[in-house]
Amino acid sequence: MRKVLITGASGQLGKEFVKAFSSKGIDFVALGKKDLDIANFERVYKTLKEINPFIVINRSAYNREE
Repeated sequence: MRKVLITGASGQLGKEFVKAFSSKGIDFVALGKKDLDIANFERVYKTLKEINPFIVINRSAYNREE
């Protein structure tokens, strides 16, 4: 089975994808911001090469912190 990468997995929508994929037995890797900051191009590139996903589902979102 081909692997799926879910970014933003620690957010509300990302958690729902994780639940749904888990219940369906889908092979996936879930990464939150602490695991992968999508603003860091080099880290994203390295992660994609390491995981080699069939598809990436980006659930990352910008939240203004005050």
